[in-house]
Amino acid sequence: MNADSEDGGGDGDFRVHWVILAVAVLATVLVHAPHGLPFNWDDQGQYLSHARALIEGRPYTDIGFIYTTYNNFIGPVAEPPGFPVLIAPALAISGPGLVPVRGVLVVSLILLLWLTWRFVESRAGMWNATAATLMSLGVLSSLHTLDGIMSDLPFLAAICGVIVAADEDGPLSRRRLVVMAVAGALAFSFRMAALPLLPAMMLMILGRPRREWKGLSLVGLVWIVAAALSMFAVPAASALGGETSRDWSKIVHDMRLNLVAIRFGFLDTTLYPFGSNLGNDVWHGVAALLAMVGLWQVRRTGLRRFAWQFAFSCLVMLILLPTRSSRYWWPMVPLQSLLIVGGFASVLRAVRVRAIPQWTPTFLVAVLFAFASRRAVPEPAVPFAKREDVAAVIAALHEASPEEYPRVAIYSPRLLTWHTRIPAMGQFEATPDQVLAELRDKRIAFLVRGSLGEFPIIDAAVDLAVAKRPDGYQRLGTYGGLTLFRVIP
Repeated sequence: MNADSEDGGGDGDFRVHWVILAVAVLATVLVHAPHGLPFNWDDQGQYLSHARALIEGRPYTDIGFIYTTYNNFIGPVAEPPGFPVLIAPALAISGPGLVPVRGVLVVSLILLLWLTWRFVESRAGMWNATAATLMSLGVLSSLHTLDGIMSDLPFLAAICGVIVAADEDGPLSRRRLVVMAVAGALAFSFRMAALPLLPAMMLMILGRPRREWKGLSLVGLVWIVAAALSMFAVPAASALGGETSRDWSKIVHDMRLNLVAIRFGFLDTTLYPFGSNLGNDVWHGVAALLAMVGLWQVRRTGLRRFAWQFAFSCLVMLILLPTRSSRYWWPMVPLQSLLIVGGFASVLRAVRVRAIPQWTPTFLVAVLFAFASRRAVPEPAVPFAKREDVAAVIAALHEASPEEYPRVAIYSPRLLTWHTRIPAMGQFEATPDQVLAELRDKRIAFLVRGSLGEFPIIDAAVDLAVAKRPDGYQRLGTYGGLTLFRVIP
């Protein structure tokens, strides 16, 4: 079966496919409903704090987050405004459980799945579309995207909206151009990871008739304006300064780390459905081979499509820029699912197994989805604010500074600020003198040692800073894995 073109004959009533997906979505929501905010996703504290500032009529950046240039990967000073604006109305009526805000994420998930199904169905038929969409849902469930209040789901939906409009069959109408412009602008307002849209648009223009260049150029211009506004209307570009001045040794070092992140991104987005490492390794090997078969099929007719031009641009970005996170691979999920399912269908066609019905890929993916959902039932870790050691530190901070909100340096500063309104700065690796100078420059009153098992390198930097400059710190107490110090002015 060609992964890029296949009629939908024999796929049956489309309502069967929607029932399958509706049941799968409901099961996913029920699985994740009891989960709290993932404890190590610090960005969600900043998104929520931005939205709260909007609701309370305060400046967008008045969120209590103290940015440090010693750690560009905590920040930026302000996240792009799209997601906080999107969730602000829900947050205004939300209780402690953030149920209305999570409802926004569920709606974004459903939109993403609908767009994924539309994209795959036009190329590989209904059953393969259902299989690819079900696989995408299983991946997003296993990644716990419904747990955290993050911009990923609306961002992915916006990217998928651009791809569907760009690759729709027929003439490049004004309606398609408008959808591309709006969806792309929204993607940039959610995350600057939409950057690959721009080179993909350049490739699309080069491959289209000259009469369409004007309309596509206008779409690209809208995206550039949206990107500029998201970066510079609020200080969202502040974290980029330290990443734009790199020598070749730093670039090569970052590329090596990026390749590791890409590897983990691919593995994470092909599911870990089994309880044994060997079983998952076998499945990942099979999935990689099927994806290669699907890509081989696409290369005949599909490489000129915007979807694959975007995938190529995204891959180049992931290699060259210091992303270092498997999260940047997530926009590939719908395309990757199409390749795996299309590759499997191509293998079936190659061996001429006529007795196997068309719904076989969907059935097998449903089995993988069931296993992956079962493994996603447990909460990944105790949420940050529900940890006993964090609660004890918060109580100690209030006791040590009862009349004001103290300024604190701590792991997960934005989650701490969201839950307590205590102004907080993240931790960083530097020399003891630099650590103390930065704490004093930012008027930090308390330092919390301990990254809850996440960053032992930074823990060691804090230990060294305290040991080498004992005149700068007063130890107040230890609470589980956290130690509280007062910073001497």
